[in-house]
Amino acid sequence: MARCHGRRPIRWKNARDSLKTEAVPNLRRATAAILGRSDLDIDLVPVGASIDEAVAAIPANAEAIFVTPLWHLSSSDFDLLADALIERRLPSFSTRGREDVEQGILATLRRQENYIRRARRVALNIQEVLAGADPGDLAVEFSRNQALTINMATARAIGVSPTFYSMTEAELLNEEPAQAVRTISLADVMREASRVNTDLLAADQSVAAGFKQVRQARGALLPQLSISGGASMIDSDRADQIVGLNPERRASVGASLDQLIYSDDVKAGYAIQRELQNQRSEERAELRLDVILEAAGNYLDVLRAKTIERIQKGNLRLTRSNLELAQSRVEIGQAGREELFRWESQIATNRKAVVEAAAFRSQAEIAVNRVLNRPIEETFFTREVGLDDPELVSGFEQIRPYIESPRAFRIFRSFMVRDAFEYSPELKQLDALVRAQERELAASNRAFYVPTIGVGATVEQFVRGGVGSQPPPEFPGLFADRTNWQLFASAQLPLFQGYSMRARRGRAELELDSTRLQQEAIRQRVEERVRSVLHQTGASFVGIDLTRDGAEAASRNLELVRQRYAAGIVDILTLLDAQTQALGADLAVANALFDYLIDLMGTQRAVGRFDYYRSPADRQLFLDELREFFAVSGYTVRSP
Repeated sequence: MARCHGRRPIRWKNARDSLKTEAVPNLRRATAAILGRSDLDIDLVPVGASIDEAVAAIPANAEAIFVTPLWHLSSSDFDLLADALIERRLPSFSTRGREDVEQGILATLRRQENYIRRARRVALNIQEVLAGADPGDLAVEFSRNQALTINMATARAIGVSPTFYSMTEAELLNEEPAQAVRTISLADVMREASRVNTDLLAADQSVAAGFKQVRQARGALLPQLSISGGASMIDSDRADQIVGLNPERRASVGASLDQLIYSDDVKAGYAIQRELQNQRSEERAELRLDVILEAAGNYLDVLRAKTIERIQKGNLRLTRSNLELAQSRVEIGQAGREELFRWESQIATNRKAVVEAAAFRSQAEIAVNRVLNRPIEETFFTREVGLDDPELVSGFEQIRPYIESPRAFRIFRSFMVRDAFEYSPELKQLDALVRAQERELAASNRAFYVPTIGVGATVEQFVRGGVGSQPPPEFPGLFADRTNWQLFASAQLPLFQGYSMRARRGRAELELDSTRLQQEAIRQRVEERVRSVLHQTGASFVGIDLTRDGAEAASRNLELVRQRYAAGIVDILTLLDAQTQALGADLAVANALFDYLIDLMGTQRAVGRFDYYRSPADRQLFLDELREFFAVSGYTVRSP
């Protein structure tokens, strides 16, 4: 085994039809002569009727397989051969073409065999022979342009990872894994995000902690039961001098029960904590809507990226086809070689665009996994989403009759604003805060004239011992009862606290005024957002049809210009311009659809409700309320 340039030689094994080796006795010697100066070690392995024998004949140290046309094998036998090579994890290369790669061979440089063209060439040659032509003078070469094709399913199965350069150069079969962790749709992503997103899980903990704060505030209104105990010991000299009032050893255990009858401050604190808990819950609801919108946007970005990647790959194939047209023009003298260089430069540009599109798709997939709290590079399949999705009740396709004129669209915007005022968590947060501050203001006013009232009871048991534990003689029964108890009631009304009560009331009034102004500002922002995003969504919806019309026109123009370019009527710049225009139009169509869907999700976020969370009955109720709103507004809606 020879070495070349210090590299380890690659051992190739060639699976060949045994009939060919019999028909060409010097095949082995000729092959060795051709490759004699290379670093390849070639072994010929004939393939007869038995696939098992052919596979068994491949040496154990084989590193790759070069598969020549095996015409005698049936499709099922060829599948067995391809499966056996995959099981051995052997890279394989076909000389026949794409057909073999589709059946499991790793790669080829030949395109799909055009049997009609080949049959036509044979028929023409036979016709010339019948007409008296010398068969030896006939051209027998059948040129086929080369194009790398790679079966990515085979590559994954044998552990081969083509380079990015090769993948942008080649046509990739089975590009997406046949099996992914799961398949998800837009609805799946939006619903799952609301359950598993880490930001939402953290918010859940904050809401749960807030609920404990509410319970803590409520605890001050309930009975307070406590027990106590203590023990002391002093020196006997001092105990003897105090004559029973402070014995040498003393222990006690007691219990107390307190019940607040009325305290406006405590009741206000409880009520305020409940409203603040409502505010925290609405903050969590706001975050939930933001997370759902983010998940929807990320998923739609994945679909957009896949579409753009597909368009860019199609444009790259078109550029390669145009290069072949240019080669034909050069061969017949219609163009100079500079056109070839220009198309090769364009191919490099298009390949870069394909790489960028693939990177954008990967970034979008990572974003989806992150928002769903999944392994960050987990693979998944997607489902396409369209305008006919029945769950998109507020999609413009279903409500077209309500937006078909400026007046109807204005009424529709007012209806959506009304819904936003009802469901917006931003407004609900401010509503809860206003109620809390109103209660604080009421408490600060009542503090001037409403007392705090409470009742309680205590009981205590004493144990005495040592010097001084006995009563003095003149009081023989002084410590006979070792149990003390008491019942009490109290009422307290502060009269003057250094003007702090007035300051508290003034602060509460100012904070309430400030919050009410914020409430009005949020209402204005909610209305502005709903109306603005509806205008944007309406424009996006109209743009879908317009971009489709433009793309169809650009496609027809491109096909016409390609025909004229092949005929030598127009130059390369005209074709490049037509191709660029068609590419831009196709990208515009893709972007128009996904821009609309993202704007539609933004509309639903602005209103505070997503269609994918509506039940069928709720979706019907939405349409019924919309119809009634238009009727009240005096507008007759045509039947959809």
